[in-house]
Amino acid sequence: MKKNIAIIGAGGFGRETACCLRAINGESPSWNLIGFFDDGVAAGTENEYGRVLGTVEDLNAWKEPLSVVIAIASPRALERISGLLDNPLLDFPNIIAPDVKFYDRGRVAMGKGNVISFGHIFSCHVDMGDFNLFSCGSLIGHDVTLGNWNVVANGCKVSGGVTLGNANFLGAASVVLPCRTVKENVVLGANSTLVRDALVGGTYAGCPAVLKKKPSPAPEKKSTVWLSLACTCLLYTSDAADDLLCGDLRGRRIIKKKKEKTCLLYKTTRI
Repeated sequence: MKKNIAIIGAGGFGRETACCLRAINGESPSWNLIGFFDDGVAAGTENEYGRVLGTVEDLNAWKEPLSVVIAIASPRALERISGLLDNPLLDFPNIIAPDVKFYDRGRVAMGKGNVISFGHIFSCHVDMGDFNLFSCGSLIGHDVTLGNWNVVANGCKVSGGVTLGNANFLGAASVVLPCRTVKENVVLGANSTLVRDALVGGTYAGCPAVLKKKPSPAPEKKSTVWLSLACTCLLYTSDAADDLLCGDLRGRRIIKKKKEKTCLLYKTTRI
């Protein structure tokens, strides 16, 4: 019996994932694609694989069991969306195209929500966490470890003994040489070759790849604080009936009235 499944992301990788589901069903009927969920595409919009049914938040209100695959090729989006979904009726299967080649399937371990598209080759002793996406035709060597929310684009070569942390993006046809460590929030540019560890987040490019740009810091939360102080204010007045302190200003007589008043003096910004 086919299980109902929905795809988050109606863009290119979402449609590619729909092709994977169709190919899987061609070998063993497993999935009934009910449609897509996308925050940036209006509900009711259709493509050749299905209709957009709503937004990500709508899935948290879903009333029956549903398998969900997040198919957006952005580490930040994968992390954010996977953290938003807390509906206990949702589950996150691993989607693996039927032509993916495993040297030893029993020695490839994975968590949940991973998507492995067409044409990949996995060597032995590969261990990955959750919500990693692999686009078409990459090679993953032996003893490779991946964390969560990584995106491996078309034609990458990840050599043996490599460790990928969390939320990294390997651009098309990029290469990571053996036994390198890629920490977190690293973008490796297309056709770049990483020959040294990438221990600092940012964009690496070239051959050999070097750090070109550090990631933008998260926006700081600011709040405006209004300060109200009690002070003595000297108010200028022409009311001669008041208790006065008199003085002259360039020949023009002025009368200064001394009065206690609470004044709104300034505002400041607290970070």
